[in-house]
Amino acid sequence: MIPQEHISLFEDYTANVLGDKERLEFEARLSYDSEFKSFYDQYLAVEKGIKEHFQKEYLKQRLKEADESLDAKVKTGKTNRKGIITACISLAAGVTLVFGIYYNNANHGKMVSELWPYEEGLPVRMGQSNTYHSGMNAFKLEKWEEAITLLNKFDSDTAKYFTALSLYQLEHYEDAAQFLSKVSKPSIFFEDAEIRLALLEFLDGNKIEAKKILNKIRRDKNHKHHDLALRILKKI
Repeated sequence: MIPQEHISLFEDYTANVLGDKERLEFEARLSYDSEFKSFYDQYLAVEKGIKEHFQKEYLKQRLKEADESLDAKVKTGKTNRKGIITACISLAAGVTLVFGIYYNNANHGKMVSELWPYEEGLPVRMGQSNTYHSGMNAFKLEKWEEAITLLNKFDSDTAKYFTALSLYQLEHYEDAAQFLSKVSKPSIFFEDAEIRLALLEFLDGNKIEAKKILNKIRRDKNHKHHDLALRILKKI
């Protein structure tokens, strides 16, 4: 497995965002550190595989749609050479645009995943089998759907918070954000909900709203996630 710190460095190098000194050090290390070079080759292979797979699947669908469209025009006599060339150019432009969106979203998702605070859940008392404890136990066992079903039976900030975290794990980000926004200020989970909501806003492309929440946290030096907010602001 490629070490996480290497992945971040490889991303910066391939994105050409390293400074001249860092870039030279990186390239020098490739020449003398065989293990480092092996990890870099693995990284490039994985990236290439992702790109090729995505390109094949997307092009396959777009070409099918284009082919069906052209067939329809041929049958009705409404096509010409210029029209075919235009369709091909549009297809190529569409592929380029989708690649940009795909990798932008992938990078955002990776960053949010790395900065998403760990939550172990509340203690579950042995011998108590009520619905609330069952829901928390399901959360601890990472049975996300079961946790959501059980916790949704309670109208409390705690239930909303852990329901949101379960929805996040299932990649239902909009629903997770809605539950986090409902956690009230008196709740012990309010500050946790606040930082997570900022991350989800960023993930959804709402950078302005994300920065608004993060700056609010930054101004409160007593906030539980003050330092994390500063780190995120530097990244976005």
